[in-house]
Amino acid sequence: MEHYFSIRPEINSLSVSKEQFRNSLKRKGKVTREEKIVLSILFSTLILWIVPSLIRSFFPQDLNGNEEMDIMSIIFYNFAKNIPESVPTLFIILAIGLIRIKRSNTDSFATTYPLLNWNGILKVIDWNIVFLLVVV
Repeated sequence: MEHYFSIRPEINSLSVSKEQFRNSLKRKGKVTREEKIVLSILFSTLILWIVPSLIRSFFPQDLNGNEEMDIMSIIFYNFAKNIPESVPTLFIILAIGLIRIKRSNTDSFATTYPLLNWNGILKVIDWNIVFLLVVV
């Protein structure tokens, strides 16, 4: 709150009304299948980033000598302990490049195409950050 008064925003109101926003949404149409797939990849990546930390917070630092834990607890503990933060990043790159979607043509057959082709992957992804995450 104190930052608001020291650095005030230059915009007091938005020039777009709610009605213009609704019209813009109507023009875009329904969410496409590709957008739904990308959203599901994003949510699964977020879960892979969050869940290991949550699991680590519920378990002790070391399982040695603790005979009371069942097999599922040991599996969850090892999952959380051995999954680094780079795995979700690699997962999202692989998923977007490998998942293929059918596009039906006017003919009787359907062609498939990836969500993001290899040239797009090379242009869009900052590989320095990916390699940094993998090394760490």
